[in-house]
Amino acid sequence: MKKKQWKKPDIVERASELHFSEIESEKEEKRDILDKTNSTREVDIKAKKRTIAIVGVIVILALVIFIGINQSETMQEMIIKAHEKMQSKEEVANQVARATGVTSVDLTGLVTGDDVEHTHIYEAKYDENYHWEECWICGDVQNKEAHNFQENWLDGDSCSPDNLLIHSCACGYSYSTPNTRPHTPYNFYSYNQKYHIIMCSVCQSPLTESEDHKDADGITINCSHGGTCDVCKNTFEASHFITHRFTTDLKQDNSNCWFCGRNIIDMDNSQISLTYDEDNVYSYEAKIVINNDVNVKQIEVVMGDLTYYYRADIISKSYSVSGREITLTSTGRFHDDVEVVDTHLTTIYVTDEQGKKWILEEWVDLLPDKKAPSITSATVEGNGTVDNYTQKATITVNATENWCSTVYMALYNTDGVCLRDYVAVNSIGNGNFQGTIDVVGEYREPQDLIVKVKDYLGNETEVPVTVQYIDAKAPSLKNTE
Repeated sequence: MKKKQWKKPDIVERASELHFSEIESEKEEKRDILDKTNSTREVDIKAKKRTIAIVGVIVILALVIFIGINQSETMQEMIIKAHEKMQSKEEVANQVARATGVTSVDLTGLVTGDDVEHTHIYEAKYDENYHWEECWICGDVQNKEAHNFQENWLDGDSCSPDNLLIHSCACGYSYSTPNTRPHTPYNFYSYNQKYHIIMCSVCQSPLTESEDHKDADGITINCSHGGTCDVCKNTFEASHFITHRFTTDLKQDNSNCWFCGRNIIDMDNSQISLTYDEDNVYSYEAKIVINNDVNVKQIEVVMGDLTYYYRADIISKSYSVSGREITLTSTGRFHDDVEVVDTHLTTIYVTDEQGKKWILEEWVDLLPDKKAPSITSATVEGNGTVDNYTQKATITVNATENWCSTVYMALYNTDGVCLRDYVAVNSIGNGNFQGTIDVVGEYREPQDLIVKVKDYLGNETEVPVTVQYIDAKAPSLKNTE
């Protein structure tokens, strides 16, 4: 016979559930009391830690003030030692502010030598008249002197407007003045297919505004209308006229007719190579390709015997024509006293199957120097060290330059932000230059910086430097009111 399974009555089951729920509730209440007790203990511990931190800061600040006033040790030295004792000055200050409502007031820039005794931190400065050393904290000035300038012309005795006179002081201040030498004009008009102009016979600079050619009826001469100019008296065919240039950075500009805008040059396949040797002799090879939509019948080439501004002597020149391609080669050397750009002009005459002429002026811009200065050393020195800290660091850079007489130096961080813009570097003779940059601020951890040096023509080089343990910041005054 099958035995019946006993089942608890519903009332017994509900009683059991209620009893179990009461037990769990009591356990929960005990856990809450235990958590609150632990939390209260943690709050007490944190409060005690904050109190200890506050008392520690007050004691350190009191010692700094007392010893700074009564002992020979400077305030700056005491601050540096306080920094070493506190692993995180900012963290302690934040804890004090949260716990007590204390306000921190930074004294940097507010302290003067008459109000509070402090150690001067001098930084080199200048304006257009003087250079001096000025305290970074209070503005005290020492060693103020008038500038002593070295002067250098960029293009020797030339009367060109590009030939500026550079005035450079060893402190880093420099400026330029324009050329005031008189010009010697040609007694005739210089001209091309588009305009005429009076130019200087010495420096080839324009002395008048360019004027378009117009015939006796006042009609402009262009690629659809030929004629004789009523001013310069030269006769022109109705030809397309293009000026195409290879710039010093080997880029191309303009390949369209000045009159109608039609393009003649395949710029994607036109190119140039340009090199410089140690004696500043340039060599270039330029390839110019005529567009496929021009039905070329004949190409004539006339290369200039001189550079346009007479700043270089041409050693050799040649050209070749193959189908639509014209190749130009030339070698030359700049004069020793030139620090500005020159250019070489070649005129190319293209005749199409319909007898229409395209006059192409091909310009190749040339630099007298393409070599950047060489940085021989870059050293970082402090102005006196206390517990490994210094109030400022001075970066001294030595460099050599093979061509230009003016060299500049700048300071950047590794993010490309300029910390000090380019200033002239002092020439110490025979192509050697030396310059300094003061670094003032707060650098506890190693900070990588970039020193850049360039010559007047823009050839640039750089070197990394690292500064650390620089403290030029005044202490903070704390006020509980």
